[in-house]
Formats: sequence, structure tokens, C-alpha cells
Amino acid sequence: TISAAIITAFLSLSVFTSCQKDDTILYYSTSIGNIIDGKFISDQGNILNLTNVSVEKEFEGIKRAMINCDMVQPADDNVKEYDVRLLNWTSVLVKDSITPDQAVAGENSVQDPVVIKDAWCSGGYLNLMIQFYKPYGSTKSHLVNLVYEGCDNGEYRFNFRHNAFGETYYLTLNFSGYVSFPITEIIKEEKAKITIGWKSYQIMPDGSIINPVIDRTATLDYERNSFIQEN
Repeated sequence: TISAAIITAFLSLSVFTSCQKDDTILYYSTSIGNIIDGKFISDQGNILNLTNVSVEKEFEGIKRAMINCDMVQPADDNVKEYDVRLLNWTSVLVKDSITPDQAVAGENSVQDPVVIKDAWCSGGYLNLMIQFYKPYGSTKSHLVNLVYEGCDNGEYRFNFRHNAFGETYYLTLNFSGYVSFPITEIIKEEKAKITIGWKSYQIMPDGSIINPVIDRTATLDYERNSFIQEN
């Protein structure tokens, strides 16, 4: 489920200055990755050493996150390892896909509208940025799932499900979040196409939302990266 804690806006962090190293900012970066053994491992396989926070304390209980940071310098001249200053972050929900049989009844069968703002593959995951309406002050969790429907001629078909548990309103898209689905056990080819279907809001040019709900699809070109995250 996606809770209010997961889909809140990026958290602000204090930035501390190091006295021992040159902390000239090389560039600003946004990365998605996993927290493994006290380190942030990006989906490109880079190790990002967070110099201004304790990874264990800051990301306690968090498996995967999207971070914004200042790249300060390579650590020990290793081009795959960098010292960075964390600016803000948001957690990323990680879920396995489900089968059509698991999606025919109960909570998994509901198809409430949702906006897929962005979709991409990295680190062995299909990553989605999603948006939907949630009443202010609500603590109710929403359920999301990715249904794997099969493969035809190298094209893998998925259906994204969203259960708002009654919180479906046609007002504004005031909450957003990230969810990642491991796909390396499903897609074995080096290259393939991914098609995602879902129920979406209709959004007018002024940003307002109207009925009825519409069917949307998106197609991605998948290419297996050399780096696959541990799951």
C-alpha cells in the first residue's frame, strides 16, 4: 500500500560542511536506488556516500528511495563511488507484480483512476511516478498493483491497478509517489517492449479533472542494464 507517509513531499534536511575534504559542488543530481548495508546504491551501480547524514538513521526501514543531492567529489578516485550531500528524499514503494488470477476478486480487482506521470526502467525495475487525489488529513492507505498479463512476440503486457478505498474524487491531483516493480524474473530478453494499461482521470487544459474515467496505455522500450539491483 501507499500511505500518506510514503507520498508526502520531499523532506528537508540540514546541510553540514566538511572540514576535511574539498566540498566544492561538482553538480546537482537526482538518483533512484536501494539502501544496502548502510550505503545508497543507485540504479546505475554507483555508490553514493552521504556525507551529511547517517544512512542507517535517515533511511531506517527504507529499502528504496529517490534522492536529490549535491555531488561533491569521487571517493578515493573511484569513478563508481561518490561523496554526496543529501538535500532531500522520498521513499519508493517496492512490490512484486501479481498474476491475473490474483487480480480478479477482492481488493486487487478494483481499478480506480490514477495518473502515471512518468515510467522508466532501471536497476532491474519498472519504475512509476503516480498521482491521485487524497483528502487532506486522510491517513487511509491506497493499494497499488502491477498485473502481468503475458507476452506476445517480445511485448510484455502489464495492467496497473489502483484501489483508493473510496477516496476517488474528481478535484485535484494533490498526492504523488513512486513505486518500483522488479521485472528481471519476468523479462529474460536483452531487449523487449513493455506495454502498461491503466484507468486514468481526464485532465482538462486548466488542470481540472472530469468524468468519465478513460483507458490509457503507454509503451516503453526495455533494455536490460548491466547493473541489476539486489532484491
